[in-house]
Amino acid sequence: MYGLVYHFYTKYEGFDADNLSKPIGDCLCNELYNDDRQVKLRVAGRFNLLDASYDFKSLNFSGLSGDLIANSLDAFETESHVLYSECGVFNSDMIRLNLAENAN
Repeated sequence: MYGLVYHFYTKYEGFDADNLSKPIGDCLCNELYNDDRQVKLRVAGRFNLLDASYDFKSLNFSGLSGDLIANSLDAFETESHVLYSECGVFNSDMIRLNLAENAN
C-alpha cells in the first residue's frame, strides 16, 4: 500500500505535514488495511495557497475525475484548509531518487 496526504491552506495553523498524515493513516487501519506496516510509501506535504511562487493550477491532476478536479480548484480558492488523501496499491515504480534534476 501507499498513502499520501497533502494539506493546502491559506491560513497557517502550525501543522507539520508529516504529523498531520499520521492520524489519517491510523484512521484507515482496519478500513483499508489491517496494519499500517502494510503501507510501504507515505508522502506528506503542505502548501500555502497564498505563496506567490506556487501555482496550484499547475498541479498534475492526471487520472482524477473532472468533478474532483473542479471541486478541488474551487475549494483551493474558497476554503482556508483542504486536505487531500489518497491510498492504493504500492509498486516499485513509485520510488524515484533525485526527484529534482541536479538535486545533489
